[in-house]
Amino acid sequence: MHINRDKLFGRRIWLAVAAGALFVSACNTDQFLKATDPDNTPPGSLSGPSSLPGYRASAISDFGRAFDGNALNPDNNEYEGLVNMAGLLTDELQNSETFPTRTEVDRRHTQVDNATMRDIFFNAHLARVSAQRASGAYAAFGPDDPGRSEVESLQAYAMVLLAEDFCSGVPLSSVDTATAVVENGTPLTTQALLGVAADTFTAALTFAGADPDRRYLAEVGKARTLQSEGRSHLADAALLVQDVPTSWTYKIEHSRNSQHQWNGVYEFMWLEGRWIESDTEGVNGLRYRDDPRNPASDVGGTFVGNTQVQFWGTLKYSAPDSATVLASGIEARLIEAEAALQANNNALFLTKLNNLRDSGGVAGLPHLTDPGSDTARQTLLFSERGQWLYLTDHRLGDLRRLARPTASDGYGRDPESVFPTGAWYRGGVYGPDTNFPIPIEELNNPNVPGPAPNTCLDRNP
Repeated sequence: MHINRDKLFGRRIWLAVAAGALFVSACNTDQFLKATDPDNTPPGSLSGPSSLPGYRASAISDFGRAFDGNALNPDNNEYEGLVNMAGLLTDELQNSETFPTRTEVDRRHTQVDNATMRDIFFNAHLARVSAQRASGAYAAFGPDDPGRSEVESLQAYAMVLLAEDFCSGVPLSSVDTATAVVENGTPLTTQALLGVAADTFTAALTFAGADPDRRYLAEVGKARTLQSEGRSHLADAALLVQDVPTSWTYKIEHSRNSQHQWNGVYEFMWLEGRWIESDTEGVNGLRYRDDPRNPASDVGGTFVGNTQVQFWGTLKYSAPDSATVLASGIEARLIEAEAALQANNNALFLTKLNNLRDSGGVAGLPHLTDPGSDTARQTLLFSERGQWLYLTDHRLGDLRRLARPTASDGYGRDPESVFPTGAWYRGGVYGPDTNFPIPIEELNNPNVPGPAPNTCLDRNP
């Protein structure tokens, strides 16, 4: 069973449970119409092994909303997701509207009171807590079910994305569902948060048992975490993913059933024209539109007829039910290539990249040749990663690794040599951001140092 079909099956279980409830209630319309809280399931009502598909579906749904957003929700809001906003901060997407919170992100100058990023930060934590709750249900009612490994991995991925996308100082707060008491977390450095994520992936590997798909998800996730921790961990990361098939993928599925289930990249790009697929944005940006891995179409329009930039929509997410890859065998091969480069095995490095061009499922990719220097090989590696992993929320973490000092286990490049820089196309210049600030609302947590507007331990790459 391929994992993306498995995830879709999980969503169908949840829909079937909901549909069954409607069918039973149909015989007593008064009882149905008098439901006091139709949008929520009280925690105490989900118990026993039969509750596990519901917990799993909830964790998947909450993670998907934080990851790549959606369209209309029951609260009449729509959420962008980290894929969208990290794409704006990097060279993947270019802003084509006037909404100030998204303009700030595209200009690399995000304020701590940015309401868009506040919602996304909270949604990422909701995804983390939802997956944690699901893991607890599996521990109680199905400890040997491999679904426990999957939700544990989703919890770890939520922490990895918070660590890669936000500044140092993210706290991991929690809520006691029985008492509704909030336990305020202590701000964690980026490295400490990655360490918690790595430990959570280790647990997911233990829970996976003989299920290969769940094991691959945990292996790629932990390898990504080690990669983000620093170059000295690349050899261990490569060892973790050596058994992951290149053709394997774990996808966040979407559906046409309701706008709540739509892909948020599609919604905000194709239906609203709020951003476009970039091409050499801000001096340093990659040429995405010219690469067969990321084809784009100019058939469409930008928000309120913006004539300063032409519409370009990525064909990767051209429908409301387009899926987004969270982890893949392609990513595994790229991790192996980076480890080979770190080990000064330039021949193996180039072989890994060219083998991927042969077997990655995209026609028309010629073989690469050795560019001749370590710096040029690094540039080639991150260009290949940028094209293969376009709009999957890898690019911001990659640019931060490039800009991190060598003393901090990074590649030591000037941030202005890797992030979009110079004149912004609608006036002014790009700012200095290499990550997102923690929202000002987090100052309600007494452990966050402050004072406003200081919410981070630091803003280093």
